[in-house]
Amino acid sequence: NSNVFHDFLGINWSGKDLKFMQSLAEFMKVVIPPLYRAPDFAPEPPVFTDEADCISAEETPFEVYAYLMGFRSQTSLQEFNEWFQAFLSTYPAFDGLEDDSDVQPEGVSVMIPPHFNQTFVHFLPGGYLNGQTVRISFLGKSKFNFLDETRIKEYLTMLYGDKNPKRILDIGTGPGFSAFVLAEMFPEAEIIAVDLAAPYIRMARKWQELRNITNIQFYHANAEDLSWLESESFDLINYAYVLHEIA
Repeated sequence: NSNVFHDFLGINWSGKDLKFMQSLAEFMKVVIPPLYRAPDFAPEPPVFTDEADCISAEETPFEVYAYLMGFRSQTSLQEFNEWFQAFLSTYPAFDGLEDDSDVQPEGVSVMIPPHFNQTFVHFLPGGYLNGQTVRISFLGKSKFNFLDETRIKEYLTMLYGDKNPKRILDIGTGPGFSAFVLAEMFPEAEIIAVDLAAPYIRMARKWQELRNITNIQFYHANAEDLSWLESESFDLINYAYVLHEIA
C-alpha cells in the first residue's frame, strides 16, 4: 500500500523517535538494523547558504538519516564516506582569514600540531579543520549526553554549583556547549573558551550573538601553549570534551 511505499522511500520518516546514545537500549536500535527500520532511500537533503541558518535551523530528516547510516556503515565505510562528504560539501564552511587571525587572540598565532588532524575524528571528512563539518557536529547535541546542555548543567551544578568562580577556562570548547552552560551558571564570571578548530570558533561566536550571551570570549588557540593568558588566573578549568575525543 502507499504507506509502505512511503516508508520505503522515507517520505513520512522524520527520525525524531531515535535517541541515539541517550541510553543503551536506544543505542542498540541505532547499531542493530532489525531493531529499527530505516528508510531504504535517504530523505531529501537540506540546502543551507547562510551560517546563521546552520545554527538556528531544526535538524532535518536527511541529517538524522546521515547520522544513523554513519553508525551502520561498518561494512561499507568508504562508500558512506564518499556519500557523506558529497553532502557536507554543500554546507557553509565558516571561513575567515587565511591565517585564522580573525579568531585568534591579538598578536598570537596558532600552530596546528601535525597529529591533530592525522586521523579524522568520527570519520568527519577533513576533520574538525573542515568548517563544513560544523553543523553536523553541532547536531550531536540531541544525540550524545555530553553535548546536551541540560545534562551538562546538571552535572556541573552537582560538582561546582556551590562555587563562585570569577574566571573560567573551557578547553576544547568545540561548538561551545559547555562554555554556554558555564556562562549561564556563573553570569558574573569571565569565560575564556578555546579550540584548535578555527571554523568551530567562528560558529561559536555567531551562536553567541544569536543567544545574546556576553561573558564568553571564544578564541582559536592551542591549549598546549596558553602563555598569552595570565598564569594561575583561573578558578575553574573544564576540558571534558577533550577527554571524550582522546579516550
